[in-house]
Order: sequence, then structure tokens, then C-alpha cells
Amino acid sequence: MKRRISILLAAVMVLSMAACGTPPASSSSTGDPGSGSVPGSSAAPTPAASGTIYGLDRQNTMVLGMASDIKGLDPMLSSTRTEASVLHMHLCDTLAWREDDGTTTPRLAKSWEQVDDTTWQFVLQEGVTAHDGSKLTSEDVKFTMERAMSDPQFAQFQLPEQVGLTQVVVVDEQTFQLKLKAPTNVMDFWLFETPILPKSYYEGKKSEELDSVVGYGPYTFVEWVRDDHIILKANENYWQGAPAIENLVFRVIPEESARINELLAGSVDFAEQISIDIGDQANSDFTHLDAREGLRKLQLTISIEKGNPALRDVRVRQALNYAVDKESICENILSGYTHPYDSYVNPANNDPSLKAYPYDPDKARALLADAGYAQGLELTLVSPSSRYGLDREVTMQMAADLEAVGIKVKCEYMELGVFLEKLDAHELTDLVWVGWAALVNPVVENLILTSGHVDNSATYSNPEFDALYQKLALSMDKEEQQKLNYQCQQIVWNDCPWLFGWKLPQLHGLNNRVQWDLRCDGYFDTFNAKLA
Repeated sequence: MKRRISILLAAVMVLSMAACGTPPASSSSTGDPGSGSVPGSSAAPTPAASGTIYGLDRQNTMVLGMASDIKGLDPMLSSTRTEASVLHMHLCDTLAWREDDGTTTPRLAKSWEQVDDTTWQFVLQEGVTAHDGSKLTSEDVKFTMERAMSDPQFAQFQLPEQVGLTQVVVVDEQTFQLKLKAPTNVMDFWLFETPILPKSYYEGKKSEELDSVVGYGPYTFVEWVRDDHIILKANENYWQGAPAIENLVFRVIPEESARINELLAGSVDFAEQISIDIGDQANSDFTHLDAREGLRKLQLTISIEKGNPALRDVRVRQALNYAVDKESICENILSGYTHPYDSYVNPANNDPSLKAYPYDPDKARALLADAGYAQGLELTLVSPSSRYGLDREVTMQMAADLEAVGIKVKCEYMELGVFLEKLDAHELTDLVWVGWAALVNPVVENLILTSGHVDNSATYSNPEFDALYQKLALSMDKEEQQKLNYQCQQIVWNDCPWLFGWKLPQLHGLNNRVQWDLRCDGYFDTFNAKLA
């Protein structure tokens, strides 16, 4: 789930330089699921898409097998990457776009500038129309922002809170200003999280009253049948030109094995979230596994204040990092799809002087002895039973490596919902298997480690780090920002509030007829996809 980030109102510019009531479902139906192969049938699959699906020509339709559904039709209530992908990126469109390397590029806003410490001025693209035919103007932006600020249920629409928005001023039809409480340099980052809603459609409607999604995006809404499918049609009037694929069908297929079977049967063109241990099953004469290292970092957070008192000693935490053979886990359990990361901050904002802790069990034992634990200690490792793929295998190997240096580890596995509830309540100790930050933004990536932050499950607190972060959050100079960012990383890398791990691999299955450069942050954008 896309976790909400409570960031300081005054924060810095992204240092990215190179290289993620319930409204009723529609009751109408456009046809039967289709005439393609049935998963598990004896009929030989064929690479050519043919027939129809929900009354749509299969040849011009891309079918995506998704692990989960959207919860509703109000874009402001999106809390997962699936919802943001469908509602924000395909239907609504956003003020700006975030590339894989973290850079921000114009979208509905063609330009913007900071005119004084607390005022940002934007100019909208010209000739943009919504799906209902209404023209995009500054009044639509004002309506969107004020709607988000009017009701706590829209807290997932984060720009107003994160940048300290106080007022939207309409300068003219294409120009508007955002007035802030204090200076901020993270405006660019949050513009991507900002779907714009046409006032003409949403004004006066409650979330539960919406029976469609109207926006400015490359696709228009056709149908949603809850827990079954969503149908979108190419917007022929899209301001950047109509997308290459005429129809999109997002089918909800929760079971991973079923998604793979449907891919092999030719019933879907894309199967998301395939586990490493069964990834090879996505390969056939006309399908393939798309595997790439993602942006999300995985690690064992170390409960410093609430866990075993031994964890308060930095030597013990460093020993944990030397004790685990991360390279071996990545190669032998994770099939070489990823490698240990060199910093908790993603490239290109990571400090290049830092390197992953090497596997050195002798040094781990020496550090434990120096800290007074030559006879070892006992810890608990808590993990979701299934979230990131091979969680049990990975954590059990980590526990075995730790036991080899004298640290006895008890592994506990929880159903994901229970795990997340306890994680949010900071009830988990001593070592907790979690992922963080599928993004490129050093402000947000450092924020989680500030004292008292809601997502700081390690209960890590270092006054020197906090002071540097405050300077980073207020700095307006790019060179100074980079220097402070590096200093923050050096402190954390030495303090080891986490047993640092690796990037989460992203594995998806694709039909060979699909030409698609997938993102590394977990969002799905088919505007650049084509069907052969």
C-alpha cells in the first residue's frame, strides 16, 4: 500500500540528477469475458490475440491481470499504486510527471516558478479538455485543491499538507498561484501526486455518488465491475495525442498462479507481481518474464528503544550488518535479480563513498564480544508471511547467518493485515522485515529516520542527524543540499538503525506482442505501450 508520508512543511528540492461509504460499481456490462483460451484447458495457447473480450476486439485490446482492484471511483481516495495507476495516470492526469530517475517534467502544468518565498505560479497547457468536453482552466485546479482540503477523508491527496498550501489564487484562465505557509523545495515531487479533477463533473458530488471517472487523461472510463474488471477506452482528444492501444481491460486476478495461467493461455497480456520462485513459469514461446530491480529498499529495521536492550549499542547493530551474507541471499534465493544496496537513499542522490556492509562473520563476532555479548544474545525477527516474495526463505537464511555468530533468532510470521496494523502501532520488536521508499527523493528517504517520525519503526533517534536534516529541509542551495544529504547518510550508515538489505525485484509476465518499457517504481503507465 502506498503509505502516507507526514513530511515537514518546509522541505527541500528533490536532488535528482540521473540514474514508483463505498461507491457502487457500474451495473452495466459490455459483454462476456471473451472467447480466448480457458486457463488450465488442454487447448494449446497461441500468441495471436483473437476474438473478443467484453465485446471488445481482442487484437486492439490490452488485458492486464492485476492482483487487486480499486476501492472506488473517487481519485482523491486512491491509496495504492494500482489505484493511482488507473485513476491518476490513465484517467485524470497530473500537474507534473515523475520519471524513473526522479526528475519532474511538465504535464498539465507546462511551467511553474517560485515568485517569492511562499508563492508558486503555474501556467497550464493550452487546449486541454476533459472527457466531458469542458476546458481545463485554473478554476479546475482551485476546485481540486479546495476539495482536497475540505474533508479529512481526502488525506491521501497530499500536496496541500506536504507543501503547506493555504490558498489557490486564480490569476487568469491559464495561470494560478499556490500560496504556502512557509518556503518549500519539495513542490516538484508532490506535483506528480496531484490528479486534477474537472469542476464541471465533480462539483456537488459526494464520493459514494460517483458512477464514473472524468478527467483529462489518455483514457476514458467505460466500466467498472467491482472485484472483476475495469474497462478504459483511448481518449481520441487527449492533448498529447491518442494512445496507441485502443482499449485497456484491468482484470482482477488475486491468485498469482491464476495470473500466470491466464498469461500462458493468452487470456491476459500482462500478469503483475510474479514471485521469484515461480518466475520462470511466465516464459513460453510467446510470453516472457520482465524482471528488473525496483526502487523499493528492503531491510530489517532494528527496534532500538523498544527491543532487546543490546540493540541500543551501535556495535551490536553493526555486527548484525556484518553477520548476514546478503550477496549470497541475492544470488541463491533471489536468483540474482537484485543486489545489496549501498545506501538507503536511491541513486543518483546516494553518497558514492558508501558501500554495502560486506559479509564478515569474524568481525561480527569481534564487535559482539567488544560490546559484552561474546556469549551471544536472543532476538525476535518478525515478518509478514507473504508480501515481498520468498519472505520466509529470506528471513530464515538471515536468522541462520545471525545464529552462526552467536545470535539466537526466533522467527515469527504474521498475516499481512495483522502485520501492518502492529507495524503502524510500533508493537513489533526486535527485528522487523519491511520495505521502504520506491522513489527518488532524498528528503523523503531521510525523513523516515528523524526522531519520532510515524514510519520510524526502528525508534532511531540521533540529535546530530535531526539537526542536519532540519538544515537540509530549509536549504535553498543545491550544492548545500547535496552536502547535507551526504552527511545524513554517513551518520545513518554508521549508526545502523537497520540491517540494510537490497532492492525489491519487480517481476511481471508479458505477452510478446506487448512492447512496453515498465516503470521501476511500481506504477503502471501504458501510454508508452504498443501492441504488435
